[in-house]
Amino acid sequence: MHKRFIKYLTIIMTFNNLIGVVQFIILRYDDSFTGLYGTHGTGAHGLGIINGLLFINYFIRFKHNPRWGLLFLMLFFLCSFVMSFFGLALVLLLASFLLYYFFFQFSIGNTLKFGSLVFIILVVLFLTSSKTFTYNYNTLENTAIMVSDQDFSTETEMPRKLTLFYNYATVFASDAKLFLFGTGPGTFNSRTSFLLNGDYSNNLLVNIVGANEPEYAAEYAYSLWNSSILSIQFNDGTRNQPFSSVLAFLAEYGFLFSLILLIISIRKFRHVLKGLHSAAEFSTNAVERRGFLVNREFLIVAGLFVILLLLTNNLIENTEILVFIIVMKLMEMTLPRQRELSNLAFTDKEQ
Repeated sequence: MHKRFIKYLTIIMTFNNLIGVVQFIILRYDDSFTGLYGTHGTGAHGLGIINGLLFINYFIRFKHNPRWGLLFLMLFFLCSFVMSFFGLALVLLLASFLLYYFFFQFSIGNTLKFGSLVFIILVVLFLTSSKTFTYNYNTLENTAIMVSDQDFSTETEMPRKLTLFYNYATVFASDAKLFLFGTGPGTFNSRTSFLLNGDYSNNLLVNIVGANEPEYAAEYAYSLWNSSILSIQFNDGTRNQPFSSVLAFLAEYGFLFSLILLIISIRKFRHVLKGLHSAAEFSTNAVERRGFLVNREFLIVAGLFVILLLLTNNLIENTEILVFIIVMKLMEMTLPRQRELSNLAFTDKEQ
């Protein structure tokens, strides 16, 4: 079932990305690569996330079963991912593969494969936009200097995403009630909070119910992201967006609720991974066994990618996270039941 979903998604995204290529050739600016996806919500960043997940899928499938068709799709969605100009997601994607190979499949061969992947991505990034490549490198260099100096002032060039984490640690660590139970839904740095503050987004709901400026959000989140800041060129980059689903849950719902949600999510994720591992172990068909292993590897790498995005973006409030959730659920639905696996194991022992 998940294969059919990915197949249809691939067809739709291929059509969309080809339109995006034409747009980029004609318009020649960063956010022009959108196709029919549009500029709603997070715009090209959301498009980049979907392209990134599809790249992970075809990269892993190609690794296990090298074929020209899979190679083409892998490179196509890699280029589409890069052309979405979501620099942070590109870094997080590389980090996801690095974490996977380091903790799950560390070997000299895999290290060389990962190094080759990093090299290819850097070359594609440099060829598509050398100015962006240079700008991001300089930004990372300046940020490292400011972090070493412990300068988190909003008046400096310190990325405001880091300032938000600093603000949370400073304020919530000194108040046990806030730390455990939070400030309440939509009252700190969630996307909902920003959409209702009347400054970042002036929408119909704001006009009806009025602007919403909770105390802690106004002082520690809105001050980092508002119309005055966005009016300055280059200040709207990902590094300056005070967004983080992880931090939003901790700040707005508190540590206790966040911990419960984390435990439930981990148990569900481990259940699916364990099911895929068992299915691969008991399968007598080589192609089927490889399919289960590919699915398991995809879920781990894509899961790491999603976790890092949740840490650095308000992904939980964007529709793109549904792609990962739907794929995982469809994989779970197609797993052999435990009774079937037990019967297979019993049959093997008898033979």
